[in-house]
Parts: sequence; structure tokens; C-alpha cells
Amino acid sequence: MLYKQSISKVISNILAYQVAWFASAWLHDYRAVIVSLILLAWIYYTEAWSKQRFKATVQCACFGIGLDWVLMLSGVIEFSNNSSFILPLWLICLWIVFATTLTNSLNWLMHHPLIAGIVGAVFGPLAYFAGSKFGALLISESFLWGVGGIWFMAVFWFLLLVMFSALIRSTPNYMISATSRIN
Repeated sequence: MLYKQSISKVISNILAYQVAWFASAWLHDYRAVIVSLILLAWIYYTEAWSKQRFKATVQCACFGIGLDWVLMLSGVIEFSNNSSFILPLWLICLWIVFATTLTNSLNWLMHHPLIAGIVGAVFGPLAYFAGSKFGALLISESFLWGVGGIWFMAVFWFLLLVMFSALIRSTPNYMISATSRIN
């Protein structure tokens, strides 16, 4: 049995992610972490959460953080305020906020794996490109066999969103809400 969030909660979830993204891209420091943590508290307080939804959100965030870690270690992306082997904390927080959208505002997309992959291949790299214009990161212009980092990320994001779709669809009762049940 599937459960659905109200339109106001979907809009709230979208706006929370967009604010977190903008704060991360623009500030890319401890202030972005604070903004993201406040937004995560808001999301957790205002949305319906089950153990299954929480687990799926954490799993997706961990996969996304792992993807960015691989991209960083392989030289596809570099972060302006980071010289270690650890991702910036603002990016980790942003991944957690993004993962909440997969079971709320992007829930519809998770039921269409191919479309999810295409959307990921387009908008994932686009978010990094926009972030690079704010100075949050650098994207390698020439990577593996002369392929630009953007194209490499497009493949990764396609696969990542298809995987997220499979994970979300396999999670039982991931959208439990006592007030808006769909039979």
C-alpha cells in the first residue's frame, strides 16, 4: 500500500532542497552546514517519517556521498576549500537533504527508472556545473581518455538515479503518512 504526502509538504520539501543547494553553492562553508541542518530539522519535523523511509533516505544519501567521494578521488571534481580525502561537510549535508526528496517531492520520478536516469544524467551534472560557477568546486575539463568530467558525471548520475529508483521502489511502505493514505 502506498502513501502520499500533501502538496504543501511536497512544495516545502522542494523549497528546502533548493535553499540548501543555493546555500551550499554560494557559501560552501560552515554557514551552508548550518542552513542544511536547520532545513533537515524542518523536514523531519514537518513530514511523515517511518523507519523504512528513514532507512531509504540514509541509504541514498550514503550512495550519493560515496559517488562524490569517488568523483573527488578520481579527479573529476575538486573542492575549493578542501585538500583532504574527506568530502566537505556542506556537501554531505546537501546529500542528506537531497535524499529526502526521493521519498517526497521526487517520489513520482522514482517509479519511472528510465526517466529518473535521464533526469539524473541532465540535472545532476548541471547542478555541479552551476556550483562550479559559484566557486564551490572545480570540474575536470579533461578526464579519462579526454572525456570531460561533465560527461563522466552524466553517466554516473544516470546510473545513480536508476539505482535510487530501484532502492526506493523495493522499500516497503516507504511513504507512511497517517493523514494522507492512498488505497
